[in-house]
Amino acid sequence: MNFDDQPHIYHVQIEENDEIIYRKSTQVGAASSDQPASVEFSDFPNQSGEYTLSAWADDDPETESESVIFNNFESECVGVEIRVASYETDSVDPQFKLLYTTN
Repeated sequence: MNFDDQPHIYHVQIEENDEIIYRKSTQVGAASSDQPASVEFSDFPNQSGEYTLSAWADDDPETESESVIFNNFESECVGVEIRVASYETDSVDPQFKLLYTTN
């Protein structure tokens, strides 16, 4: 989700056993004054596995990505959400966050 008033490009990569099995980038439009912009990634693996999902935004280097290691959770389902927003009112640049939930 993009809470910023500028569009951003989100990058997602999924690895299994140190092999990249999914990699996509997509542009997320600018948020309106009352609604964040959103996009959904598709065609990603949907079966259980020892996955590591990494994500980053715009021109940030991949080495600064945030990651979720799925087998660190005792759960059958892990939900992931990528957000760009100004979390601190004194921050000039919007910040990237990778959030997750489990069942």
